[in-house]
Amino acid sequence: MEGNPFHLDLNSSQPWPPEAAWLTTYAGTWFAAATVMVMQRLLLRTFKYGSPLGLDDALIFCSWLASIALFVESAIAVGSLDQGVPVQPSKFEFIFFMLWLIEGTFVISQCCIKLAVLAILNRFIKDTANTRIRYAIYGAATLTATYSLAMIIVGFTACQPFYGFWRSLDRNWAAHHSVRCISKTTMMLVAGILAVVSDLYTIAIPWAISRSFGLSKRQTLALNTVFMVGLIVTAASCMRTYYLYCLYLGNNLSHDVVSALIWATVEIQLAIICACLPSLRVVYRLIVQTRLSDRVRQLYYSHGTRDPHVLTSSMASMTTAPTETTWSIQSGILHQDSRTLSKLEETPISHELGLREVDNDDRALQRHLGHE
Repeated sequence: MEGNPFHLDLNSSQPWPPEAAWLTTYAGTWFAAATVMVMQRLLLRTFKYGSPLGLDDALIFCSWLASIALFVESAIAVGSLDQGVPVQPSKFEFIFFMLWLIEGTFVISQCCIKLAVLAILNRFIKDTANTRIRYAIYGAATLTATYSLAMIIVGFTACQPFYGFWRSLDRNWAAHHSVRCISKTTMMLVAGILAVVSDLYTIAIPWAISRSFGLSKRQTLALNTVFMVGLIVTAASCMRTYYLYCLYLGNNLSHDVVSALIWATVEIQLAIICACLPSLRVVYRLIVQTRLSDRVRQLYYSHGTRDPHVLTSSMASMTTAPTETTWSIQSGILHQDSRTLSKLEETPISHELGLREVDNDDRALQRHLGHE
């Protein structure tokens, strides 16, 4: 197909997309939320509050870096538009150059976060003998990596020369150069279908794990809830594909570009948040342990002594009554009977999620608190 790949009239302006007025703020909010989740996960592992840093953390970090580029490129593209003014043909080339960059960084970020989720699942089952699920994870990783590599290659070969993707939208350049491009409407449909299949495949693996390992109902619910949120990511992927398809049809170019950016932002940032959700349990446990330690110190000073041996001896002497209850704090040195225990508020302890990496996080956290 000769000419620009968007069937765009280079002599007519495009209407101002009203969504562009809030797109940067919207994307920035999603990016900030994802950044908080990534930072808390990496800090917990760096300071030995959780499992050691692994391949999944590296992939999440790479996806987050690519999402930074995605956010910046989107902000620059939208910022180049004049507020409330129709998009003039002179801006077409720059906007679609930024779109070409956005497509590349999106594919990289999407690939890394999907591989990170699969790495988390592989860590969960690595000590088991269930080879079928392990092979399913390897198959999903292969599909994701192959699909992403193919999309990057297509990005450089869709138009000949490849820079004709955006240069063909410059009237002066297009008047003296010939550009041939493949039908990107078909390519967008194929890419969208592969992305949805990959998402559903990845989401199905936790469901298979919950059935194969005989987890409790609460563990199964927690495991599936974290990853079933990925269905929202899949829905966002469908919407992004739809607007990209409309974009290459050339019906309402400016509106379709902004709408595709909106759903691409949801897809990537929410996927990063989902991958980091399990580490929130460690944060919750840390907060609970800190509050419990503060209450113990208040109890310690309320006895009027700062000698822990005296406090321990006085509490141990009260454990002879039939109605007394033993209360262990961290290492088991401090004991308290039921009469003193009634002074403490009950502290809710979260149930296990059933994730192996989270169990490792708890043991590392207990060792850290024990040393203190």
